[in-house]
Amino acid sequence: MRQQAHVALPVLDGTPKFPAGTSLSTTGDIMRKTLARHRIPLKYLLALGLGFAISASAAADTYPSRVINLVVPYPAGGASDIIARLVAERLQQALNQPVVVESRAGANGIIAYSHIAKSPGDGYTLLMGNCHSDLNC
Repeated sequence: MRQQAHVALPVLDGTPKFPAGTSLSTTGDIMRKTLARHRIPLKYLLALGLGFAISASAAADTYPSRVINLVVPYPAGGASDIIARLVAERLQQALNQPVVVESRAGANGIIAYSHIAKSPGDGYTLLMGNCHSDLNC
C-alpha cells in the first residue's frame, strides 16, 4: 500500500503558517474573488458572441448572390479536375447558384495560388487543392 507524504507546517500560536502569498480561507473569499475576476471578461465574450451571431444571420440571407468560381491548380481532365467537378455539382445543388470550375495549371500551382491571393475575399472564389509544401499547411 502506498503511503502519502505529509508536509509539516510550523505552528505558532495554534495557527498553521503557510508559505508567503498563500492563506487558508474559511469564508470562501477566494471563490468569490475568482468569480468576480472572471465575470467582466465573460460579459465581453458574451457580447462578442452575440455580435457574431447577429451579423452571421444577417449575412447568411444574401450569400451567395452570384456565380462562385472553384479554382483548381491542376490541369483539366485529371483526378483533381474530376473531383472538383463533382464538388461543384454538389455545391450548386446546395447553394442554388452556379459554380464554375476553373483550371489554372502551371508553375506547380503557383499560378492558381496567385490568382486566389489577388481575388477579393468575398467568398466567391474558392481554391481546391491538397496539402503539400507549396501551401505550407
